[in-house]
Order: sequence, then structure tokens, then C-alpha cells
Amino acid sequence: MAVSDWQAGKGWQQREGVSRVVVPPEYDLALADWSFAVGLDVLLVTGRLATPQRVAEVAAALDKVAALNSLWMERHDGVSGEPIIAEAVVLRGGLLVPGLEWFPAQQLARRVIARRECNALLGEGPFRTAPQFRNALLAQLAQMDEGARTVIDWAAVWRGEIVTPEGSDG
Repeated sequence: MAVSDWQAGKGWQQREGVSRVVVPPEYDLALADWSFAVGLDVLLVTGRLATPQRVAEVAAALDKVAALNSLWMERHDGVSGEPIIAEAVVLRGGLLVPGLEWFPAQQLARRVIARRECNALLGEGPFRTAPQFRNALLAQLAQMDEGARTVIDWAAVWRGEIVTPEGSDG
């Protein structure tokens, strides 16, 4: 989500599974329909015109209405100029706080998957009202060999095609 800059985040829109949304600096956030973001992973990309206050306002507006899977912030490294990313949270009162660890943009996809799996296991974010995800994830984890890695077909879980064994409490 590009904040206050029509040019911000253009490099992200070329990636598969990514949609770019621009929030203009003059746009009244109270008028926004944020329902498109429910359950998604949102990356706030700031451009030259974005102030920290505006970025925090956009994050707070999203957080108030949409049950996001995760929220991330992008900035550019002061030395290399390369984009770096941190997971972020919105505290009470609308304060936007980035995580302590900033990492290269190339790691974002892996970290989004890890956050999605963590949220499913803990019943957080969009998984709060959908225990079938947690149960399916636990069933798949129980079948894994030690050290193996699996990819969870979240769409199949949602359609009910992957379920836990009968009698399992997950």
C-alpha cells in the first residue's frame, strides 16, 4: 500500500499475487472501505511525500477496520539505498511501531508465510474465527518427518478439503 505517493511501491506490483493500492495524501481515511484488506498481508510503502504521521494514520485506519494477517513497513537503508522491511504493529491510540528487526526485501515472502502459519496456530488475525485452519495445520505438522518443511494449501483448508482426523481436537 503506497502512502501519499503515486510512485511508491511500483516495483512490488510486478510480483505475482500482489496488488498495489495508493492512498493519496489528501484522501479522507474515514471514507475508505478497507474491507478489501481483511485477512491480507499489507506492506506500507512510503514515498517522498509520506510523513510518519500519515503512515501511522493509514495503519491505524486499517487496523481499526480490517482483521489483517500481518502489517509490514518498508524504508530504504541509509547506506545501500536498498529497501528493508520490518513487521509492524499499531498500538492503542494509533501509534505505529516497527519491529526491532529490519531485513532485506527478498525475505518478505518467507516471513509472510511464517506469520500466516503462526497466526493460524495461535488463532490470531483473520484466523480468530476460523479454527479449521489451526486444526488442519496441526494435522499436517503431525505427519511431517523431523526437519521436513511443508507448504500448506490454505485455499483447500478454507474449502474444507483438508480436515483433521475424526475425533481430533487439533
